Amino acid sequence: MIMQKNHNKITQGNKHVINMDILRLEDPLILIGEKAGKQARDNGFNYFSHRIKAGFKNTYYIYSKDNIDIKKLTFFKNNIILKDSQRHRHYFFKADYLVINDGYLDVFPTFKNTPLSKGWAPIIYLQHGIISYKKVFFTKVIIMVAFKNSQLR
Repeated sequence: MIMQKNHNKITQGNKHVINMDILRLEDPLILIGEKAGKQARDNGFNYFSHRIKAGFKNTYYIYSKDNIDIKKLTFFKNNIILKDSQRHRHYFFKADYLVINDGYLDVFPTFKNTPLSKGWAPIIYLQHGIISYKKVFFTKVIIMVAFKNSQLR
């Protein structure tokens, strides 16, 4: 049974925070990345590998050709997508959630002529390090998340 997206927002000041129970969909399509696809060693990769090991099949990691951790990613060959590939663009517009670690370049494909006005999925920012909000600029609401291992799903 697939439930509807329930974003269960909490307001802190003028920031909106989303609970990790956003993943009420049985197996939502999620794109995850970090360091613009050039690394796989931070919160983004850890969350990605956790979801795959937990049995979620629709979770994909965005990597670039010059990713310095490519050997680590080959274990997940069915769930990695080359940045800016046709498959990346297809899944980008189809995704239920975009999970970023450092900035929008983590999961966004490069567009030359196609405007982003087609829209995209809600963005989840993996808050890490010192607990304060980074300043990031998007035209859509940014969702900031801080979670513990026990809250990962």
